[in-house]
Amino acid sequence: MSALIPIMGEKVDYRYEAIIDFMLANPHMKRYQIAEALKYTAAWFSTITSNDAFKVLYAKRREAYNVEFHESTVHKLYEVAQEAADVVLEKLKEPECPADLAVDSMTASLKSLGFGAPKSVQPTTQNNTQVNVYTESDRQTLAAARERMKQVSKMPIIDEQTTPALEGK
Repeated sequence: MSALIPIMGEKVDYRYEAIIDFMLANPHMKRYQIAEALKYTAAWFSTITSNDAFKVLYAKRREAYNVEFHESTVHKLYEVAQEAADVVLEKLKEPECPADLAVDSMTASLKSLGFGAPKSVQPTTQNNTQVNVYTESDRQTLAAARERMKQVSKMPIIDEQTTPALEGK
């Protein structure tokens, strides 16, 4: 068992490398399927893959694989885009090229490059309206209204429990 579990800094067991290669080559497979394919019991495979040294090695290898895969995929996509652009360019040079193709190609190209008007954003309208109503009044009416406001503000708040009309009920 100790032969399969290397101490950090020691040489990694070839079986770790084989398991990681198989796992990276078959990401769709479940762990028990990988164990069966490599002729390990599920328990022993779990012991191996749960090991800290294995996890560190697997993480490093997976990161390297993902970077390589990403770079190759991006490179291929650039090649496809370049070939497609060349084909469209040749079509556009033909005298019988439909106008729709030219316009659509130009629009898509400019949009992909970040040119053109951004999507129109509907402005948000906020109406903060204050309505002031002015009426004509004489000084006496205004003084009376002010006096009434003073009287109302001095009135005690009536608690419904102490209201005489409700006490009899």
